[in-house]
Amino acid sequence: MNAPRAHITGLSAKTKFFVTISALVAALLILTVAYRFLFAPGASAPSSAASAARQPMVIEQTHTTPVPEDAARVTPAGFLKTRSGAVLPRFASIARENVVVRGGPALQYPARWVFRRAGLPVEIVAERGDWRRIRDFEGEEGWVRREDLSARRQVMIAPWNRKITHALRARPDDGAPALALVKGGVVASVLGCDGSWCRLRVANMQGWMRQPQLWGVYADERVQSTASAAVKR
Repeated sequence: MNAPRAHITGLSAKTKFFVTISALVAALLILTVAYRFLFAPGASAPSSAASAARQPMVIEQTHTTPVPEDAARVTPAGFLKTRSGAVLPRFASIARENVVVRGGPALQYPARWVFRRAGLPVEIVAERGDWRRIRDFEGEEGWVRREDLSARRQVMIAPWNRKITHALRARPDDGAPALALVKGGVVASVLGCDGSWCRLRVANMQGWMRQPQLWGVYADERVQSTASAAVKR
C-alpha cells in the first residue's frame, strides 16, 4: 500500500512545481505588457496631442494678399512735406514681383538688387520726379520708379530676430488670448493702427500686435482704415 501512496505524492509535487512555474511566467508576461504600456515612447501621445490642440498655431511664413490700396490712410505728424504733397519719410510696399532697385533715379543707373516678391514693406526717404529712394528693413537704400510701389500698408513682424515668435492677439491687450504665434520676418497686411497697436491680417487671420514689434509702421503712427482715403506713393 506504500508504493501507490508514494507515487501519488510525487505526482502532486510535480504538479505544484509546474503550476508555480506557469504562474511566474504569467506574472512576467503581465509585468512586461504593463511596462510597455506605461513607459513606451508613444504612451504619452494622447495627452501631448490634447495639450497641442490648446496651443495657438505658429505662423512661419505667408504670402498674404494685401488689403485694397485705398484701405489705409496714414496721419503722421511732424514729417517733411514734398512737392508731390506726400510726407517724408513714409512707408509703402513693393507693388509687383521682380522690382529692380537702382543706384540712382534713372534707368541708366546700375541695378543694386531685385525684389523678387510683391508686398514687402519699404520706407520712402526721398523723391525725384517719378523716382523714389527707398530703404529696406536692413537699412539698404536704392531707387525705384513710383509705379513699382503700392500705397498698401504692409509690415514685417520683427525681422531683426527671425527665431522668436510674437503673439497675434484677439484684442489690443497684452492679456488677450493669442490667436497665433507669428515668427519674425513674416509679412502681414495692416488693417489699422492706433499709435500703440496695429490690427493685422496674416495667413487669413486677423488680430492685434504692438507697433514696436513691426517694421513698416512708425512706433506712434496712426493708420486709419477707410474706404475713401488715398495714400501717395
